[in-house]
Amino acid sequence: FAVMGAAFARTVLGLDRSKVALLNIGEEDLKGTHELKAASAMLKAATDLPLAFTGFIEGHKISSGEADVIVTDGFSGNIALKTAEGTAK
Repeated sequence: FAVMGAAFARTVLGLDRSKVALLNIGEEDLKGTHELKAASAMLKAATDLPLAFTGFIEGHKISSGEADVIVTDGFSGNIALKTAEGTAK
């Protein structure tokens, strides 16, 4: 999903090397689920991808501009989206 998000940012937003982060409960490498830690390790190791992996990002920084693409699972992403929608109202 990180690669797909970066491709979208490149094609639609014109960002050659988008900043990609994983949504997590903290920015430290020791926090998060096994799946998040594994995804982080894969993205760190994949240095040939056309994206800049910035690590983990917390929910309160979603709109900070620190990342162009934020990757998460469907459950957490839906919560984040609904929270943003409710706050905007």
